[in-house]
Amino acid sequence: MTKRVLILLLALLLALPLGARAEWYTAYQEKNDLNAAEDLDKSWTNILLIGSDTRTGLENVERSDTMMICSVNLDTGELKLTSLERDMWVEIPGVDGKHKLNAAHSYGGPELLMKTVNTLFHMNVTHYVSVNFQDFCAIIDLLGGVTVPLTADEIRVINSTVESSDYGETAYTPIPADAAEAHLNGAQALAYARIRKIDDDFHRTARQRTLLSALLHDVIARPLQELPDLYLAAYAQLSTNYNPGDLLAIALSVAGRAMGDLPQLSIPTPGHFQYDESGGVSKVIYDSETAVQELHQFIYGDAETEGAE
Repeated sequence: MTKRVLILLLALLLALPLGARAEWYTAYQEKNDLNAAEDLDKSWTNILLIGSDTRTGLENVERSDTMMICSVNLDTGELKLTSLERDMWVEIPGVDGKHKLNAAHSYGGPELLMKTVNTLFHMNVTHYVSVNFQDFCAIIDLLGGVTVPLTADEIRVINSTVESSDYGETAYTPIPADAAEAHLNGAQALAYARIRKIDDDFHRTARQRTLLSALLHDVIARPLQELPDLYLAAYAQLSTNYNPGDLLAIALSVAGRAMGDLPQLSIPTPGHFQYDESGGVSKVIYDSETAVQELHQFIYGDAETEGAE
């Protein structure tokens, strides 16, 4: 297995254009100090997953629509997902006053967002993977779609959103109103991941974790020989400060492990935050000390239960 992985890694790196192979060498050298904690368990790698509300083709200029910490144990292949509520009212390093957490991305791109997450939660995030709306749709279509469970309200919103939006370019069939689940294409998956009006943003982030978990299960179950083409095509759609080889190594560390239910958490947790509309801004005021404790317990402790939605 090790030999097959090394051969696959070499083949993928050689298949990349020269510019893509060289670009990562300089991309991360220009980063700011990310305030990464040095005292955390090194067997866990924490990656910031960013979904940006960008449709113009310009990278890292909008607020981050989605923020998750993907924690990967490189020794065991374990995966854990933590959603960060985008409306948390926080201080952003180097920016006056308080703002919503997702504003850090618009002020300083992924680097400032990572620095903010590290500062707030005593984390060690130094790498990110980001995707905008258009590329998200393309990746889902590239992988052949994704199957998720659905409610009647979710189906109604997906159908109406895709019909009236410019999400993706692939043809789609409206989902039957009585379906218990559906195989979504890129446009439908994006509409599903952005549903908010039928409940709240905490349910929205739960849908995003459901979607990502379903994708991971599907990819991990595929034959190893399918991975090179999929990886190269998907990598081209991403914005990341990972070099192709390191990102592939992390993916392969997970690929050899059978996945059950993916442990999930949402920060802040119920009972430790309140909504606030003062100043005409909708925000989430949360207990920062509890948030740090619960996040660290989830990733590094024995907590394996999913955060209540």
